[in-house]
Amino acid sequence: CSRVGKAEVCSAIPAGGTKLCLTESEARVEMGGAFRSYVKAAWLYVMPPLIALVVVFLNAPLPYGIEKAAEIDPQLTQFARLDGVFAPNKEMARAVRYGVDAVRDAEKVMRAPDGSLYAFDEHSQLFRISAVDTVSTYEEPFRAERVHSFGYSNGRPVAGDFLPDGRLVFCNVPRGLFIFDLRTKDFDAIPQQRGVELHFCDDLAVSRNGSRIYVTDAVDYAIEEAHPSILLVSLVAGLEGRASGRVLEYDFASSRMRVVADGFLFANGIALSPDGSFLVVSETYASRVHRIWLDGPKAGVREPFGTSLMPGFLDGISRASDGGYWVAVYASQPVTWPVFAQLPRIRHHAMKIPNYVPGASSHGLIVKLDANGVATKSLHDPRCEQVCLISSVLEHDGKLFFGHVGQSFLSVLSLD
Repeated sequence: CSRVGKAEVCSAIPAGGTKLCLTESEARVEMGGAFRSYVKAAWLYVMPPLIALVVVFLNAPLPYGIEKAAEIDPQLTQFARLDGVFAPNKEMARAVRYGVDAVRDAEKVMRAPDGSLYAFDEHSQLFRISAVDTVSTYEEPFRAERVHSFGYSNGRPVAGDFLPDGRLVFCNVPRGLFIFDLRTKDFDAIPQQRGVELHFCDDLAVSRNGSRIYVTDAVDYAIEEAHPSILLVSLVAGLEGRASGRVLEYDFASSRMRVVADGFLFANGIALSPDGSFLVVSETYASRVHRIWLDGPKAGVREPFGTSLMPGFLDGISRASDGGYWVAVYASQPVTWPVFAQLPRIRHHAMKIPNYVPGASSHGLIVKLDANGVATKSLHDPRCEQVCLISSVLEHDGKLFFGHVGQSFLSVLSLD
């Protein structure tokens, strides 16, 4: 064979001989055939297991014994836009992270009657927090003294409040309510009662005289893991879309638990009014805050509290020093949620995907409400430079202390 330009020129081949070279067109045909054979082989090897994986995924059971995704009222999936009082700013970019890698996944900072601050971490350890500086960045003076370890396999403590005598009442998922004495290190469970069992004790508030505990029970299905992922359970609840959250009251005098209100699309944060006449409760996936009257002519009435819509998925709520309230927005502007919520078949299978948040953006945000529930201002960290996925706010000593979902730090912002 000899080459002329880009073409191969073959000499005559004797009868019965073997052709040792191909023309350009013949080579192109030969290569095309080889490629088709490769694709066919790849199809035969890859597609059967891929199809099998799809079949297994489509037929996999839903977590926590859930049967299917529920229909969601479109009115419950709306949220406020980031304009007006919710317009973005960079106020929280001034916040300081502390306890980096020392206290991980601490969702709530709790204040004791003596002013001490405490927080639970992801390993079921209780820390006393002190010496927090709001000026420096990462090497600020910080001390986290481990007070007690409740054991990783004994459930996940997430939030609590203090009785007037200094004992800590806290939520443990999935085990319920416990009382812990910081002096003796003794702790006792508040007995569960048939018909009003706690499944996901998310947050609580103690009455002023310590006679009652008000608690949010976020979902109504059993959680059997010894140490469940709080984030995963909450996301599955949103995707399920069934308004099964409740607010319960435990009375120490009668040792009885009763349902105060139900029908919440994930009942989350809870706080008492300054005079104890009503509760405020944040409903995560409906982006709303509710008021539940405890005393007076409206006792037992549940109603919207102030501003009708908030700008995202809500988490904790707490009293402010001026009689108002701070609300944590752990995921702002879930832009696809109103559409996604109306697709129950898609949500059904999305529940099988760990930590899937429908349409949520990375945007640190808290909202200040006045005593009547009207939003008066919002603080933002639009790029999550310092704070993100905020789960709670505690105002103390001229500062805001933030808890976070799934973060390896706590953070604090000076109000000065």
